[in-house]
Amino acid sequence: MFSLASKRIFLLFLLFFLQACKRNEEGLIIFHAGSLSSFVENLKKEIPTVKIINEASGSVEVIRKAISLRKPCDVLLLSDARLIDSIPDHLIKSAYVFAYNSMVLAYHPEKFPNLTTQNWINIFSTRGVKIGRSNPCLDPSGYRALIILNELSKRFPVISNIIQESKNFIRPKETDLIVYFNLKNLDAMITYKSIALENQFHFIDFPDSLNFGVDSLDSYYRRLCVNVDECGHFFCGSAIAYILIELEGSTKTEKIVEVLHFLQSQSGQNLLKKHGFRPTWIKIR
Repeated sequence: MFSLASKRIFLLFLLFFLQACKRNEEGLIIFHAGSLSSFVENLKKEIPTVKIINEASGSVEVIRKAISLRKPCDVLLLSDARLIDSIPDHLIKSAYVFAYNSMVLAYHPEKFPNLTTQNWINIFSTRGVKIGRSNPCLDPSGYRALIILNELSKRFPVISNIIQESKNFIRPKETDLIVYFNLKNLDAMITYKSIALENQFHFIDFPDSLNFGVDSLDSYYRRLCVNVDECGHFFCGSAIAYILIELEGSTKTEKIVEVLHFLQSQSGQNLLKKHGFRPTWIKIR
């Protein structure tokens, strides 16, 4: 026989489970890249007829949660279109590239009033600058930042010191860096241009050959690679393309269609521009 306490615990668990099922049934569950957090929050306001339940992570972690851990999810929004190759085909119903981005170096102008694309390496190498980047094992922004630094170190050996020092300021995803940057716990960070524009950070652009923001240079970017010892992975670059993946098995087709229609509309394109992205719409699956 179950004790009264055991029955209560069971009933509470059952109630929680039923509420979770109801929550998953009613809302469109979107796992998305951290750099899309503000965009998704505004997307929810723009489509009030669709209840969106969203969860942010680095894009690599997004796939782990949805595919490996099998957490309930309907749509993935990733910051690297190539990550679709790590998802089994039978789990993908449709996929669209919907935005482009590039990498920049955000910094505090009061600390570096005369910083330029020509002098930042020299200035940073002599001041012990605290430069942040996201985790390359979890987040495309992280391995893109590491590739940039690694390529620069081939021409400027002092960059190797910056790479080592920046390991002390790695955070799980690019949006986690914003808090530390705003608190002045970071002097600078390598991040997406959309994040810099959205937060009105001062920034300098990396050269087109390194910023992953020129679509026509995609084949060149793919030759820029780095080995990440922390997770034993070998990452290569590519032009930054954001992808929406509709997962097979979702029962919320009508809600997904509403989101797709909005993203293709002028209002959807304008919202992406407002958040610093370059909108597009290309069906790839």
